[in-house]
Amino acid sequence: MPGFNIEGAWGEGPNAVTELRRKHRWLFTVAGIQDQQRNRSTLYLQKAARPSVKYEPVEMHHDQEKAYFAGKTEWEAITLEFYDAEQDPDVSEWVWDWACGSEGVVNITAVTVAVPSAYKKKAQLEMRDGAGTTTETWTLWNTWPTETNWNELDYTVSDIALVTVVIRFDRAKRE
Repeated sequence: MPGFNIEGAWGEGPNAVTELRRKHRWLFTVAGIQDQQRNRSTLYLQKAARPSVKYEPVEMHHDQEKAYFAGKTEWEAITLEFYDAEQDPDVSEWVWDWACGSEGVVNITAVTVAVPSAYKKKAQLEMRDGAGTTTETWTLWNTWPTETNWNELDYTVSDIALVTVVIRFDRAKRE
């Protein structure tokens, strides 16, 4: 197998008892939205992503060459996909409230845009091991939904309905 040398000239190879992080062991919560139903509402999340950062390269010209330095930081938006639970909790309802409700980004009824302090929330993504112990925590500051999609409906399939939310945040920290 490429990248591994088992019992070869370079030692014993990878440790066979090392616990690796698994893609299916995580929890995502948004402060003030999912706090009361933390354990139930996060179970309805199907997919998420850990934060991704990129740096704008700044170019400096000198003689016949260019030198590059790190410029502004940009955190990429994260897409969340929820199973659309319609009872307790009602996933569609809390997504609607955050995006378009009376205290959301835009109040559809009053046709107003809220102040950022009303809709920007702190969120956390936790990676867990097999025993449920948190092994990695990402804190995302000033998180808010930039896109919400309740997705298509189709009489010809038996699939579970999904709600897709793209969230933007100002910065993240791995703890």
